Amino acid sequence: MSAIYSSSWKVVRANWMMLEGILIIGSIVALSYKLGKFKIEKNFEIEKIIKKNWLFCLIFLGSILIRISQLTGGIIWDAGEYYGRLITATEKFDFSLTAFLDNFNLANHPNYGYTFFTGIGEFLFPRKVWGVNLVVLILTAFALVFLYRIFNKYLKLNKTTSSLLCGLFSFSPLVLGTSGYYNPDYGIALFFIFIMYFFLEKKYILFTFWSICFVFTKEVSAIIYFFFIVGILMAKFLEKKDEKVGNSFFIIFKNPVIYISIIVGLFYLGYMKYIGGITKWKQVEGAGSNFTWNNDGFNCFGFNREYVILKFQQMFIENYRWIIIILAFFGCLLILLFKKKLNLSVNKYLLFSIVLSLLSYICFNCLYITFALVRYNYISDLLIIIVLGAVSIFLCKLFS
Repeated sequence: MSAIYSSSWKVVRANWMMLEGILIIGSIVALSYKLGKFKIEKNFEIEKIIKKNWLFCLIFLGSILIRISQLTGGIIWDAGEYYGRLITATEKFDFSLTAFLDNFNLANHPNYGYTFFTGIGEFLFPRKVWGVNLVVLILTAFALVFLYRIFNKYLKLNKTTSSLLCGLFSFSPLVLGTSGYYNPDYGIALFFIFIMYFFLEKKYILFTFWSICFVFTKEVSAIIYFFFIVGILMAKFLEKKDEKVGNSFFIIFKNPVIYISIIVGLFYLGYMKYIGGITKWKQVEGAGSNFTWNNDGFNCFGFNREYVILKFQQMFIENYRWIIIILAFFGCLLILLFKKKLNLSVNKYLLFSIVLSLLSYICFNCLYITFALVRYNYISDLLIIIVLGAVSIFLCKLFS
């Protein structure tokens, strides 16, 4: 619908799409209202919410205000390449599915989830980068609120700790410094927060939608998502480990998450069928397969010791990540020393999923040899901070 207000719209096709869009959105809202049984709280008071969550509100407000200054800048180097291709995609859009599939895969990456949203900003404000950055800012605002609720409601951390961990993510040098730098890697971190939150909230329709957006952000996001789902199912299986094996597997297959992951997988298989392979991305035109193994090669898999060391430095040392790693390390050490005094209980679904997602990302990041760009590490910032949050639970119990 935002494309209708763009200078590139086609009148007849656009009018039909506007009508279809209104009907579809109206049906979704009506169905959601009917099934969701929404209730408007009569005593909803914003002042009480702010007083109870004052520290997070300050961090949230600071996160938004400091990013406003970045709305009009940051489009250089590969961000300029991505943004230029987004401009081309919006100008070529003719309201057909093929136009979307053929043009919104920036640099031949499967990032339709990210361009679906950022394209709205470009349609509304053509060739003005602040329109795209404004959409990213809105997504960031929602992500911070969801992350706060994950820490506070599902990891059972107090409001102060939850707020500080959100601030640690929002104001980390990489995340804050490149908020106005247009690239799909930033979307991987944001959408991962969304799928975590809606999974924990058991809002499975929204979980399905954001899962599709997450998988269609970049190739590595599909790998992370696979292990995220594996972590959920492992936690469910271990929860029922005392039952018969057959019953345990039956309980797993009653979990709606497994069917949602199948739906997401079918979407991705459809995309692979459309492009004729796993991915169309190649750094150099005419290059061979990206899936060869060559320890001294480039844009391929392999084990190159110097490259692995460099990636570990990026993931665990640079941008002051070493502070987070040290805190998490000493937290784990104290837990091991005093584990007999602790009743260790944590959201197993979240913990298993985060650990497996982080390990899968580390393995891919170290074994796929390509440009060692720091912006690939947004998701590691997020996952490491969540692990630190899980450690904080035990430390709070230890010193309480």
